[in-house]
Amino acid sequence: MKEKLKFEEIADEFSKIFKQASISRCDYLLIKNEEILFIEVTKFKGKDLSNPQKYSKEVIENVKKMWGSLTVFAWYVSNTKFLEEVEGKRRIYILLIEKFEDRYSRIVSNMLKILKRYKNGGFDDIAFKRK
Repeated sequence: MKEKLKFEEIADEFSKIFKQASISRCDYLLIKNEEILFIEVTKFKGKDLSNPQKYSKEVIENVKKMWGSLTVFAWYVSNTKFLEEVEGKRRIYILLIEKFEDRYSRIVSNMLKILKRYKNGGFDDIAFKRK
């Protein structure tokens, strides 16, 4: 089984029902076999991640997207017959990163370590893939 959900539409519906401004969330969600992949397309081009403020802002934004995505997903599956199909599957948050300069490799690796601290049982793993 491989299914790609229209996650933006689901999140917009969530925002309307709960009368919230747009909630931070990942770009799309893919369900395949035993995994639920929360995929965030990330662009570091033009961002100076060596600047501590910009780096912190990027980390904070990704933590908000992780938990916003999980909140919307939990709401969606609890209101559909879809719940039985996703129970017990591994939840993985993936940063799909466009090419970036090699000098940022260590910074991206450290960012991943920090994000893993915030998974708190909501996610089974945090990973990144180059686009």
